[in-house]
This record gives sequence, structure tokens and C-alpha cells, in this order.
Amino acid sequence: MTTALSTRDRIFKRETMPDIEHVNAAYRLAGLPVPNTDAAIDHLVFGQPTVEQVAYDLAMAALTTTNPDNAYADALRKINEAQAADTLRDAYTRASEAAHREKLPAIRDKAAHDLAKALTKTAETISKAAAKLGTDAPFDLDNAVALDATREYKQLIAAIGQLGVYASVHYVRMRPNLPGALAAILPIIAIPDVEIEIVERGAYGVVNRTINRNETHGTRAVRKLADDLDRDTDTALMNVALGKYAGISYQLATTAELEHRADEAARAFIQTDKR
Repeated sequence: MTTALSTRDRIFKRETMPDIEHVNAAYRLAGLPVPNTDAAIDHLVFGQPTVEQVAYDLAMAALTTTNPDNAYADALRKINEAQAADTLRDAYTRASEAAHREKLPAIRDKAAHDLAKALTKTAETISKAAAKLGTDAPFDLDNAVALDATREYKQLIAAIGQLGVYASVHYVRMRPNLPGALAAILPIIAIPDVEIEIVERGAYGVVNRTINRNETHGTRAVRKLADDLDRDTDTALMNVALGKYAGISYQLATTAELEHRADEAARAFIQTDKR
């Protein structure tokens, strides 16, 4: 089952907003100062009067002024400033987007370091709450009431929701074979290196056996997690915190680490009969 505020919505349907704002939201959740803010410059750039505003002020003044010469001269001075501000505003908007794209990998790498303790704390909250609630029906409120564990129930729900904020620090570039549900959480889970499964096929292409089974423990752990995410998102995320998938744990990725994780995760779903 999933909780009322669906984890699938919180994690898999990444909210549309500038990438930098996803990073900033994670800092706010962690209770850390937001290092990536251009609000002061934005206020200056976008807070200046436009040409239309200056012209409107002059038109209003024309209805009441007793000194039209001064009103006109003042408007000429202001409109020159407004024209420059309009030009700067348009150029700044384009340049800001380019600057964000250029700096974003470094910003995300810094976030991976800065937010590491906060993500670890969230994972610990999940595992501690699960220990009190049990793993049979941890997301069942009636079960929580019966166990006198409503506080832990609320903590578990909140912590599971926080995972989506931390996962949104990155945007995952999709690969062939990579399930979307798994891809969405790769920013916050470390996975083991995987081996491509080498199989022996029989009639009609049916797999008879895995030839390199002893080398595919990581491969099978990744596949199991992907299957569980599809069936029961919240429970799968809880089980990551509980260490139930070999070699898989919560860890915020740097940009390079995320690329490696995504490549490895995609490899886990490849089968070949070529030795």
C-alpha cells in the first residue's frame, strides 16, 4: 500500500520548478542555510520600474500636476533608466538560465556533501519507526494505534515523504532498460556494481539457467528493489533503510556518482547468452 500523500507522487512526479529550487528546498528541509540564492540581485533587477510604468505615472501626473515641465523632465530621466532596466532584465533572464546550467553540477556536488547527515538522519528515523511498528503493516494506522506507536507512525510517514525532496536534488537522465521508479530514487541510494546476467536459453528463448549466478548478487538486489518499488513504494523505501537489499543504502549522489549508478542500474536488467 502507499500512504495518503502518495510517495509515488512525491518522488516519481518531480515537481516542475527550476532545478536550483529543488536543491534549495532540500537545504531548507535539512534546516541548513540556503547557499544558492540570487534573490538580492533578482530583487534589484526585477524591482525597477518598466517603461510602461513610467509612462503610466506621467499620464497620471498629467491629470493633476501644476508643473508640467518638471513632470515631463522627470519622466524623461526615469524612462531612460527604465529602458536600460528593461534591457538588462531581458538579458539577465537569459544569462541567469545559462549560469544556472553551468554551475548546477558543482552546486549538486556540494549538496551531496552538505546534506549527507540530514539524509542519514532521515533513514535512521525510518528504521527506528519501523522497529516499533513492525514490518507486517507499518503504514496501517490501526496497527499503529494497537501498538501504541502513533508517534512513530507519523515520523515514518514524514520521513518517507522527505526522501522525495532529497531525491529531487538531481534529475536522472534515463537509459534504455532502466525502470522509471528505480531511476527516480537513484539520487539518494547507493547500489552495488552489477554484472550483466549470462543465461542459457532453451526452446522458444526460455531461460533455463543463469550461468554466472554467483556473480550477480548485486544485479538481483537491484532488480528486487525495482520490482518492490512498483508493487509497494513506501515499503520498499522503508526496506532500503532497514538494509534488506544487499549493498543498497541511502546516500546522496554527486553528479558523477549518479551517472555511474544509472549506468549500473540499467545493466542490471540486461540478459545475454554470449559468454
